[in-house]
Amino acid sequence: MDRASKSGLISALAERLDTDDLPGDLCTVASLVGVEKAVTIALHLGGVTVYLRKWSDNESNWSAEMRRFVDLIGVHGTKRIVMEFNGSHICIPKCEKLFNAVRDDLIFTAVVIDRNTLISQARFWHLSEKQIRNIVRKKSSDIPTRQESLFTVNPA
Repeated sequence: MDRASKSGLISALAERLDTDDLPGDLCTVASLVGVEKAVTIALHLGGVTVYLRKWSDNESNWSAEMRRFVDLIGVHGTKRIVMEFNGSHICIPKCEKLFNAVRDDLIFTAVVIDRNTLISQARFWHLSEKQIRNIVRKKSSDIPTRQESLFTVNPA
């Protein structure tokens, strides 16, 4: 996935999530640097435990993990996270189920309510048209209907 489409995905997810929705240490990270940067970290580094050494303004003292954080969210955000966790380990969960649930809601809204095409959603989310169709079908079946079934038997 290229950087431009990943930033669109990050923005779409961040708009739908609150700080409290994020699991583990990401909740604290989101409160420090914002939900969008926390989602960025989760998408790029999810599933790992990262050790961030104490903060140093000298770039030559930064670890590889700290450089990765700086590349993703900038120096200011990285410094805030490092100062909060004070040189300890940060567990960054993958959050796939959470992100996929939000993604599925966004796809359903775009296809059913906004009338976007399946192909445009497939391109945006980097999924196949069949996967988009299955997501819409599943979300449609989750909506309760008020219509009574023709085949239910009422006890007399």
